[in-house]
Parts: sequence; structure tokens; C-alpha cells
Amino acid sequence: MFCSNCGKELPEGTKFCGFCGTAVKAEEPVAEEAVKTEEPVKAEEPAKVEEAVKVEEPVAVQPAYSPIPEEPVAKKKGKGGKIAAIAIACVALVAVIVGGCLFFAKDKLSNTIHKSFDKPKDYYSYVEKKNLSTMAEKSGSEYATKILDQMKTSDRTITETIKVKVGPRGKDFTALASTAGIDLSWLDSVGLTYVVGAQDTKLKMSMAPILNDTKLATMLMLMDIKEGKIFASVPELSEKYLGMSLGDSYQLANSTEQFEKMFGMYEEMAKAIPTPEKLEEMALKYYEIAMEQVEEMEKSKSKLEVEDISEECTLLTMELNSKDLQKVLKAITKELAKDKDIEKMITQLYDSMSELDESINGDEKYEEYLSGLEQFEESIDDIKIDKFIMETYVSNEGQIIGRTVTIKVDDESVTVIYANPRKDDNVGYEVTVKSSEEDMNFSLILVGKEKGGKYNGDAKLKVNGKKIANCTIEDYDIEEGKKGNFSGSFTIKPGSDVDLKELLDSMFRGSNAAESQIVSMLGNMDLALKISGEMKIEQHDIALSVLDGGSEIISLIFTGTIGEGEGINFPEDYIEISNDGSYDEAELMSFVKGLNFSAVFDNLRTAKLPEEWISMAELYIKQMMNSMR
Repeated sequence: MFCSNCGKELPEGTKFCGFCGTAVKAEEPVAEEAVKTEEPVKAEEPAKVEEAVKVEEPVAVQPAYSPIPEEPVAKKKGKGGKIAAIAIACVALVAVIVGGCLFFAKDKLSNTIHKSFDKPKDYYSYVEKKNLSTMAEKSGSEYATKILDQMKTSDRTITETIKVKVGPRGKDFTALASTAGIDLSWLDSVGLTYVVGAQDTKLKMSMAPILNDTKLATMLMLMDIKEGKIFASVPELSEKYLGMSLGDSYQLANSTEQFEKMFGMYEEMAKAIPTPEKLEEMALKYYEIAMEQVEEMEKSKSKLEVEDISEECTLLTMELNSKDLQKVLKAITKELAKDKDIEKMITQLYDSMSELDESINGDEKYEEYLSGLEQFEESIDDIKIDKFIMETYVSNEGQIIGRTVTIKVDDESVTVIYANPRKDDNVGYEVTVKSSEEDMNFSLILVGKEKGGKYNGDAKLKVNGKKIANCTIEDYDIEEGKKGNFSGSFTIKPGSDVDLKELLDSMFRGSNAAESQIVSMLGNMDLALKISGEMKIEQHDIALSVLDGGSEIISLIFTGTIGEGEGINFPEDYIEISNDGSYDEAELMSFVKGLNFSAVFDNLRTAKLPEEWISMAELYIKQMMNSMR
């Protein structure tokens, strides 16, 4: 039999779909029974039928099929007719409201039905299948394809700017340089920008230093991979290029072919990654195999808490001993050894690598995989535990909002906790690893609000009971996070149990007087590290800032994009330098004498470099150029 809503195949006799929660409709015998109970009423008790119509008529969909004689109904006039009309309208309104509520509360209704009527193990199966489906939708080949698309070696342009920026608080430190007779008040930022472009067998690379957001000069290089030629120029100094042929020593003549092979390998590797649908199918299969080995499970009401945020939920508890765990592992291992999807994935993945390395063979790698499985299966009986306890917390919508896994062996135990309760807009997160050994405890706790798709809150990191770090989270984009991107800001500060001055002293112990003074100054500051901006595969703008009391000292900023390629043209007129280093001396000397530095000096002035520094540079260049004449 199949579910009428989602189409999934279900075992005979199933009352509710284990995939979407829809109630399975009864078959023909039920409909026939309903007809038999109605017919005698129509024939033997017309008066009662007429009375019943007053109640049932408002919800009738097709009055033309009503068994009530037309004449008696026609005689009903006045208030009775109005009341019937009002009743019809009210029932219709209620039907619309209830229908809408059922549509939007489908998950909650489905979960309530399963929670109320299923056995603990069956309810757990329903919840896990539902959550596995959700996880499968967020993974798989579409992410690999997106990353692969950005890795293309042809028709691509990559831009990147790395900049160090001095903030308001940093200006206080640069002012100290004036005591040594150095004026740095003009300095706002320094950096480097570069562009790498590819088009078929052509490459373009440019690099330029940046001062106070002003590009000073550009080093431009073009490369013809096929012909083995390189062209270089500095556009601010001259329109002419220097050209060099790599000659017989050129070893990159087949680079284009290698690039094509490499990209072909990436494409084949991407094909080996299962689709979300296939991942869901595989995950559900192995989940069912594991659950067949589990005999008992407990269900109870509970409350999941993180700090002061709590959510009422259902707790499902599963406890296994060594024999139970061994049964699960053996069943899964046997299925892995004969799983054709796994075989296809492994062979296809390694066969794709043979494009670059002919020694790699997919079939051989699969045989190695089977050998490893066999060795693992032989060692399963050696796995000994006292208890494996897993507690699963389920929300009223059927979502898994927390887990606790505890493994006990002899007198030692390890517990891993994940919790994500919600109450209105308030959201809590916790990840904790705790051991019976006191020096192996770790805890990360976040508490905040989720509104408009953004998360704002505070996090704290504890290690062995000590507060190591605090973090303030602002406008973190949840949807972007699900896609593997980052958007928002994190501000990290030392925890209350960390003495920054003592930590710095221990790091720089034995340093000279100047370093000791700097360490002392830093130890008395309210330091924080802020990470802000956005990062996606195709573009990013991220800043790492050091703050003092919330004021920026210095920032390291990364800005870049990956986009479509731009046209690349090689110069027809250039000064040629052969691969052995020979050149036309007169032509090259003419080129050097024709260099114009005025544009560079103009850029330095735009960048607010002190005039006396620029004047010194101009004088030096002038003297050098005069010596060549």
C-alpha cells in the first residue's frame, strides 16, 4: 500500500505514514458500511431525516444530492431560512479556519498523532526518518557542484584585496611614534590588491600596493600558456610591454591539457557524490537496519533547558549493552559489504582520480574497502562497554532538538550533549563533552534571540569548569549559515577566569624592557577580537579587528570575488627579451629613459604621504634618470 499524500510505500495495515504523518484512509468495506446505515433512515423515518437536515445541511457540499424532498424545504421561510443561512456561513468559516490551521500545523498535528498512538520505538523511528530527510535535503551533490563551478580553471577572474587598517584606538598608538620624531598621523591603511584571470590558454595577473585606499602602481603580467610567452608592464610608468619567450626550456606547453584533465577529474568526483534523494534513501536503510536490532525504548515527558530557556518535549531513551551494540554493528557491516550504491560511489570516486594518476584503480580501492570491513567485523566482538545510553529530545513539531549520548566502560564514562530549546523568539544552544576525568570537560553555550532570520545573543566557552572566552553574536544570518556561508559578527573576549596580563607575561617571559612595557600595556587593556562581514563561495568581505573597550585598534580586511572571465589580449608591440637573457640594448635603454613617474607621485600625494617624503623620492628618481642620459 502507498501513502495518498507523499506516495511512499508503506507496510500493510499501517495507520499513519511514517514519512509525512498523514492518516492512511480506510478501504471500501468502511464506505459500504456507512451506506447501509444511512439507507434505512431515508426510507422509514422521513420526519427524523428532515430534522437531521437542519444540523447536517450547513456542511453539505452538493445540495443537489440531498435526499430531502423539495416541497417541505420550500415551505420553510422567515427566520428559519435566515438561521440556516447563518449556520451555513458559520460552519463554512470554521471549516476554512480549521483547514488553514491544519495546513500550517501539519507537522505538529502529525507529530501529536504519532506521539499519542505509536509505541516508543515506532515513534522514535518516525522522528528519526523525518529528521534524516531534512538533513539529506541540506547536503549532497548541489554543494559539490557549486564549489566545482567556482574551481574552473578557464574563463574565471579572481580578485582579492588584503588591507591592514588603523582604527581610532590605533591612532593613539601611532601618535606615540611622534615622540621618536616620526609622524604617522597620515597613515590610515596599507594593503595589496591582485587580480588573476584565465581565458582558455591565456592568463592575466596584476598586483598593486595600496596606501590609504589609493592604488600606487600596478605590476601587470600576461601569459600565453600555449606558446610559452610572458608579457610584463607597469601601466602607470609606460604603455609598452617587455616580452619574454621561454623557448625550448618551457615545460608548461601541456598545461592546458593538464588543467582540462584536472577539471574533468573534479567533474567525475562530483558525480560520485550521492544526490540528496539518494542520501536520504541510504541513510534510512541503515537506520532501519540498526533499529531492527534494538528491542526496547522508553518514552516520557521532559523539559530541555539551556540556561533560562526551556522547552517542553518528549524524551526517548535507548539503552544498549555490549551484545546489543555488537548486533547493530554486525548488521550494518554486512549490509555495507553488499551495498551496490557504496560500491558505485567508491569505484567512481577513485576512477575519476585515474585521470591524473593511472596507478589509481577504482576496483582495487573497493577491494581494499571490503578487506577493511572484514577486519572491522572480526574485531566487533572485542568491543566491550557497560552501557550505551542515548536520550533524544523531540519538540511538539516532531523535530529533534537535543541529544545526550553516554558511554560507560568500567569506572569511566564520556557524555556528549547537544541541546537547542526554543521559547518564543528565545533560542539556546549547547554543545558539551564531559568525562569522568576532570581534565576532559568542554562546554559551549549560546543564549539569544532569533528574529527575522537573524540571531543575536551571547556565547561562553568553558574548559574544565573555567570560563575561557565570551562571545557576543550580532545579526548572524541563519539561512546563510545553513548554506555554508557566513554573515554577521562575532566579538570574542577573554573569560572571567582568564588573567590576560598573566597569560602575556608567561608567553613573553625573559623579553627585553621594551617588550615588557608593551606586554604590561596590553595586559591593562580591555582587548577583544571581532570577526565581521560576509563570506560566500563567490564573494567575501571579512574583517578581523582587535578592539580595546569596543574601539578599533587595528583590522585585517579581506575582500574578494570569483566571477566570469574577462577578455585577455596580448600586445603586438613589445620589447623582446629572449630566453637566454639577450635583448636589444638600445631599445631597452630607450624604454627605461621613457618611463614617466609623475602618475606614481600623484598617487602618493592622493594617499596623503608627507610631502617631504615624496620630494625626496622625486629627487632620487630624477638623479637616477639623469645618470642614464
